Amino acid sequence: MSVDLSVGEARQARDRGGAAVHEAAGPEQGGNRRRRLAERVRRRFPGDPFPIAADREQIDQVLANLATNARYAMPDGGRLTLSVEQDGAFAHFRVADDGQGMGSESARIFEPFFTTRRTGGTGLGLPVAQQIVHRHGGTIYAESTPGRGSVFHFLLPLAESTTNPEALSNGVADAAPRRLLLVEDDEAVAAGLQAVLDVAGHEIVLAINGLDAKQRLAFFRADAVILDIGLPDIDGVALYSELTAVRPGLPVVFSTGHGDASKLQHLLSLPHVAFLQKPYASDELLTQIARVTAQRAGALL
Repeated sequence: MSVDLSVGEARQARDRGGAAVHEAAGPEQGGNRRRRLAERVRRRFPGDPFPIAADREQIDQVLANLATNARYAMPDGGRLTLSVEQDGAFAHFRVADDGQGMGSESARIFEPFFTTRRTGGTGLGLPVAQQIVHRHGGTIYAESTPGRGSVFHFLLPLAESTTNPEALSNGVADAAPRRLLLVEDDEAVAAGLQAVLDVAGHEIVLAINGLDAKQRLAFFRADAVILDIGLPDIDGVALYSELTAVRPGLPVVFSTGHGDASKLQHLLSLPHVAFLQKPYASDELLTQIARVTAQRAGALL
């Protein structure tokens, strides 16, 4: 549900975004660093509110993701500035840091699973932020200079604007919510995908391997399964064969980062089967979910 979020109310979201920087340091980084980072968070906002039609929790998530991204760009501490101002018919948010900055890799930052971190990170924080902004009819982009930091901008239509976020959202965002079984053994990737699917309004149950998937499907009436081919205990294609023995025609979106889709050739001609090669855009995943579940629903009519 969309609600009016005034700039005054957005203050709490930005505060939590700043808190995300404080918390992201983690206990292993030491209390001194956490204090140094927290003390250098600056917030700038106008006194007069201007309402936007938005979901508070989702905009909070965007700010938290951008703040966490900024924290990792400043491993030795730095300044994080969170600000918002009216920009014509839009509310213009900025999340700026004076960290390491980015070079040519900035062209890929909104690609799912792409990350510049040497350790940790799912590569899904920024794609999730982008998805949320786009669902609200807004836009998001970054400006960055190596060694001088980055500024992330996102603009959301004002509530009184003639720009309608629902009208601007793509057809995928308006697809019917589905019950999805997500089969993914990588905990970090699973968490990121759950965030993407949750933002789209889907209900998700996670299985971490083949045995877990079979057990959960016995109690969860999934509309479709999102299935990683490379599972630790069983090949994803073989698992799908076992799942469809119980649930014939179960829609599925296979995915892999290893480039081997040859074992799927006998399945890809089926209308309720799709395949995505990692990395893929979150909109691609949502499109394929909508397609395979629609095909299945049509077949049942």
